[in-house]
Amino acid sequence: MELVYLYIKEYSRLKNQNLNFGSEYIFNYSIESQNLEAVTNDLFIKDHYKSREHSEISNITSIIGQNGTGKTSILNFIRDNFAEGSRLESPSIFITKVKDKFMVYHTEDVPITNDLEGFEMKEIKLQKEKITGRGIVGEHEVTFGYDFRGFMNTDLIYFSNVYDSTGGSFDLKGIYDISTNNLILADYDREIKNKEIIVSFNNNNLISFVNNELHRQVKFIHKFYNSQELPFELPTELAVTVKNDYFKLQSNTTLKSSNPDLYTYISKVIERSHQTSLLIDVASEKIKFHLIINIYISFLVDFYLSHQGVDELVDILDTLDYNNEKIIEVTELIDNITLVFNKFQEYLNNRYEGIQFESIKSLIELIGSAIEDENSPVSLSWNGLRLNVNKKEFPSFENFMKLYTSSIFIRPFLNFSWRHISSGEKALLNIYSRFNSLADGEIFGENLNDHLIILIDEGDLYLHPQWQKSFVKILLDFLPVIFRNRTIQLIFTTNSPIPASDLLSYNTIFLEKYIDGDGNFITIVKDSLNEQKETFAANIHTLLSDSFFVDNGLIGDFATLKINEIIERIVKRTDLSYDERENTRKLIHQIGEPILKNKLMQMYNDRYNLEIHERLERIEKQLKL
Repeated sequence: MELVYLYIKEYSRLKNQNLNFGSEYIFNYSIESQNLEAVTNDLFIKDHYKSREHSEISNITSIIGQNGTGKTSILNFIRDNFAEGSRLESPSIFITKVKDKFMVYHTEDVPITNDLEGFEMKEIKLQKEKITGRGIVGEHEVTFGYDFRGFMNTDLIYFSNVYDSTGGSFDLKGIYDISTNNLILADYDREIKNKEIIVSFNNNNLISFVNNELHRQVKFIHKFYNSQELPFELPTELAVTVKNDYFKLQSNTTLKSSNPDLYTYISKVIERSHQTSLLIDVASEKIKFHLIINIYISFLVDFYLSHQGVDELVDILDTLDYNNEKIIEVTELIDNITLVFNKFQEYLNNRYEGIQFESIKSLIELIGSAIEDENSPVSLSWNGLRLNVNKKEFPSFENFMKLYTSSIFIRPFLNFSWRHISSGEKALLNIYSRFNSLADGEIFGENLNDHLIILIDEGDLYLHPQWQKSFVKILLDFLPVIFRNRTIQLIFTTNSPIPASDLLSYNTIFLEKYIDGDGNFITIVKDSLNEQKETFAANIHTLLSDSFFVDNGLIGDFATLKINEIIERIVKRTDLSYDERENTRKLIHQIGEPILKNKLMQMYNDRYNLEIHERLERIEKQLKL
């Protein structure tokens, strides 16, 4: 199933707007005549966006406009009104296409008075119910939305990398929301339901999201690390470092007032450990010691902050002799830390059900066994650990992350970062990994329908212009591989004109805002750019030069200000000192646009007669006359 047209009566800043997503017809509804017009699209090319044999891309549409025009609102309208099982809330007209058959739906408050030959039409009624009861005078009529329950056999997928704390829609059937806003909630909710975390000890949903995002990326790498079709080489190593380096802090002032005994103990540990670390000659042992001490102290601080009434347990901590000056070997350190945790367990078993120290003990032991061999699944680097996540070593990574996740009480105590990967590559990796996990049923645990409408909000965010240029092809190549044997319609928003050169003009929706007579911002849908109707294969510079994207030319506003200052000085024949003229000359020489540069240089030379006048001033300055 494919959505080919949408008329929005009023939603957000959109009012009485026609949106064509690209089909054999161009539709237009007039609110005044109540007629729906269907004009044949003579430029329509069937299956234009099928980039490979097994591709099932039915259509792709970009929504382009300045900030505040309502690009995201269109995606939200589709997401919130058309998911199977959801309730249609907004007055509208929409047309779907299934196997070359068009179906026109319209709500009863948006009437269509004319007939469209060859199109099946259906009016959608408002669902109303009269209720009575205590405290209600007479009958009270309640509206339950329109009698439409979404697109059958079609799932909506919503992706966005933006985080603005607006929440998500993970509880709505038929919507697979893999936006950052939603996953921060959904990952945590899923871990609670699966009893992977204990809410009373770990109530940080950001921890769940970060760890799950990492898992999604690793699983994608595990599946595609030999692929030759990705635009960059996938990383296989994660760098692991500690968040809090207590060797540098030397103390923890957080606990100084709340728990002075624990603060004193931690200060002693840091001081003694720092002295010991300086005496360790073997680099690998020094790295392990550094990691283990910092993890140990991070655990202690969070444990005591998250459990009231356990101050008496400070006495259990005095198992190491921190007053002598002998070197504490890593194996001895691990044994003593294990002894502390065992005493904690013994003391707390009858008081705090569910508290386990096995994970943190096992994690510390795993770090203690790490070696310097880069081929090892858990190896040492100069400032921490390297986790190898290639196919052969994937179970080792899973084990490490399982131990780490279950060791967190309040805050994460490790940092994870991919080695040799840029922010743009990571943004693409996010897109790949989330869609891959969704296709595998790992995020929501459900199988997808045969028809998918994928909504991507500013997916090219964070990407270098080179990859913005490749963004459409990346999606066309990647999505059919992930979602095999399914038909896919793709609708995405962007602030950039770059993707427009990959799409036919009838597959591009341009939004522009203006101020109405009452001073309100209103968004209108434009048929094309101001002067450039054909966007496909258009020169990107030509697209940028259209005032739809950039007002007042392509030169930066600050540079324009400086150039205007130069012109004003020359035209007004302002008297300038030698230094002021010299700075003006230097600035003109650094202008990158050759025509502008040459013209300004000519104006400058004519104004100040450089051949004689400036030579004399330069000599006078050198002679200090």
